[in-house]
Amino acid sequence: MLYPLRKTAYACVYEVVRDVFENGTMLQGTMSTPQLETPEGSINAVSARAVTRNRETAVLAVNLTDRPCRFILKLDGKIHDQSLVHEAMVFGDPAEVVVLGFDDAPLKPVQNERGMVTLPPLSVNRISGVEQISQKR
Repeated sequence: MLYPLRKTAYACVYEVVRDVFENGTMLQGTMSTPQLETPEGSINAVSARAVTRNRETAVLAVNLTDRPCRFILKLDGKIHDQSLVHEAMVFGDPAEVVVLGFDDAPLKPVQNERGMVTLPPLSVNRISGVEQISQKR
């Protein structure tokens, strides 16, 4: 091989999104989040969707703010207070050029207290290890 294979932030985010959503069933849900004002209008500061696949549930959450954000996960109306696996791809700056080795995992573990999830600033997050829930669509 003449050069090392690399992947950009776009490829990394695509890899995370595909890993969470591929062959899954998206669950119904609602979010309460502040709005960010842009020249084109307002957008959610945090966005998240839950997916179930093979009796396992995972959440993809994106924090567009420059501050950590507490993320409260409610399943079937109850706050999820069990241990979770939280991994994130964090950007230091929105204009940052991210290039990883082809075999490098884009997500890094994030430590949280049991039952509490804090999304890092400017991050794409996968939250897994969520207990089995009913599939309300």
